[in-house]
Amino acid sequence: MKKILALCLTLIVLTASTCKKENLALVTGTYSGEFTVVYEDGKTHTNPVSVTFTENTYNSTASEDRFPAGGSGTFTLDKNSISFSDEHMWTADFDWALILNGKYDYQLKGKTLILSKKIGENLKGTMTYTLTKDN
Repeated sequence: MKKILALCLTLIVLTASTCKKENLALVTGTYSGEFTVVYEDGKTHTNPVSVTFTENTYNSTASEDRFPAGGSGTFTLDKNSISFSDEHMWTADFDWALILNGKYDYQLKGKTLILSKKIGENLKGTMTYTLTKDN
């Protein structure tokens, strides 16, 4: 009985680690597209963006008006979400919610990666990165 239990636990651990490696392989590379933030008051900002994923690190470009603000650091993937941990020091002259940081829902459809996140303490809304993997 102990051998069966040990075998089952080993299979579960191997399966879980394989899934994480497969997920990482799915996003590795550079993705380009659009960042859009839509606030509850109807204001919308859209700009081009590029995000590069390498192993467990990421780097996101910023636009001049900081929609988006950019960001770089490490990330982890879960079944339907991706968590970014930005490693920059930032000035206080813009909304830090515009930094690629924190937990996002993600969808990967072929070469298209969609990241979305609800935001808001002062300004509520939704941020979406709609990206296509570069060749």
